[in-house]
Amino acid sequence: MSCSEEYIRVAKRFSHRLLHPKLVVLVVAKGRNGKVNVMTAAWCMPVSINPPLVVVSISRKRYTYKLIKESREFVICIPTLDMLNVVHYFGTVSGRDENKISKSGVKLAPAKTIDVPYIVGSLAILECKVYKIVEAGDHDLVIGEVLEAYALKGCFKDNCYDIECISPIYHIGGPRYTTIAKKVLKPGSL
Repeated sequence: MSCSEEYIRVAKRFSHRLLHPKLVVLVVAKGRNGKVNVMTAAWCMPVSINPPLVVVSISRKRYTYKLIKESREFVICIPTLDMLNVVHYFGTVSGRDENKISKSGVKLAPAKTIDVPYIVGSLAILECKVYKIVEAGDHDLVIGEVLEAYALKGCFKDNCYDIECISPIYHIGGPRYTTIAKKVLKPGSL
């Protein structure tokens, strides 16, 4: 299937979707009261190598945002394709309204360096402390310094993912997702 060479107008409120698909992550936070919550995010990326910093764009209305502001730490989990239903659930239900951890059935394990757990079975884990929070429109950019990072054994080789081994989830828009092709492309290989 190919696209036309003619352009169509895209409404500004959907212009962010022109930058999709985006890797889906699960952001885990824990409040001072000990309650753990998870939210789905697709607006996440690295912003510095030294120090290692990542940013997640989170609405100030989100319960997870409140917990991150309280504890000043969070975990980013990279879910696998078999976690798609849980990913969608975590992105559509608020932790203010129900205990998403118990309802989802995911298992948590203690992180190595912070007091926020990670989701067992995730492809990769990044343990972060808040480096800075920057206001940006209706979302804040939560910049985290990566204190510890780990990936499932056998899925991260030569300092990058083994494409044959992984099936990460990418958000297209709304309730639509995709995953990657199982081949590595290099310049001149097409």
